[in-house]
Amino acid sequence: MHVGMAAFMVWLNWRYKTYRRWREFQPTMLYVAACDLLYQCICGRYRLWTYVPKWPVHHQLLTDYGYTFVFLPATALFYLSRYPNESRLYAKLLYVLKWYAAFVIGEWVYVKTTYMAYDHGWTLGWSMLFNVMMFLLMLLHHMRPLWAYLFTLGAAAFWVIVFRIPFS
Repeated sequence: MHVGMAAFMVWLNWRYKTYRRWREFQPTMLYVAACDLLYQCICGRYRLWTYVPKWPVHHQLLTDYGYTFVFLPATALFYLSRYPNESRLYAKLLYVLKWYAAFVIGEWVYVKTTYMAYDHGWTLGWSMLFNVMMFLLMLLHHMRPLWAYLFTLGAAAFWVIVFRIPFS
């Protein structure tokens, strides 16, 4: 399923030709990859969530890097390239909510099918909060990168404190 989700996101970018705008969104694509690498570095031996490796890739590092370097950047590209340009707040809010709902439902399916596991007190409820933060920070990074970096540092500190992530 992990390979399939990454392939699906790449296919969506190909199908809707959003890959043509990759230069416009490259900084945010790199930002989401860097954020995922930051999670892997901080929580390396104290994971809050883990993508469980399964066929055809049975290696944890390859599974993680598939999300870091394929799925998440492709998601950022598709999400930002189709973000409504109109000024109506309602349309923008509805767009973000659709993505939020898709990620929450997708994660619920992942957990129920054992493609994802939680540990150290992490739950779907925490993921719901995390997803709100993630989609808003992607937008903020695209518009105001320095503010996104500041909020990202604050968010990382929040997660470290709340989940008592050890630095050892």
